[in-house]
Amino acid sequence: MKTLLRVYVIHLLAVWVLTYIFKGSFTVNGGLVQFLVAALILSLLNFLLKPILKLLFFPVNVITLGLFSVIINIIVFYIFVRISSFVNIAPWEFTGFTLGAISIGAYTFNFIETLFVATLSLSLITNILMFFLK
Repeated sequence: MKTLLRVYVIHLLAVWVLTYIFKGSFTVNGGLVQFLVAALILSLLNFLLKPILKLLFFPVNVITLGLFSVIINIIVFYIFVRISSFVNIAPWEFTGFTLGAISIGAYTFNFIETLFVATLSLSLITNILMFFLK
């Protein structure tokens, strides 16, 4: 039970952080209740659907040396966005980044690219939070 609650809180924090990283592109419409429900839906999908998809696509995952697990995460995140009527994802406009001599230009991600980057960000955030909250 403690593990379920910890995963729920981690997903709650991760969804909240995603709304700030992808401001205007990844939104949870409503207040705190919608964030709580969104985290619950995401946690349930990760507990119930993700293991089924991993088992179903096990041969493909073995052939790709585990890289197909990224696609499984994208599928789960896409289903999460579609199930939750109050969670929206739209194309994201990256404004660019400059740090000293390193400069990354502005770029507009389409829906699929935004979904991919948001999924990778969600995975990174949840893994970091899992590491610190264990």
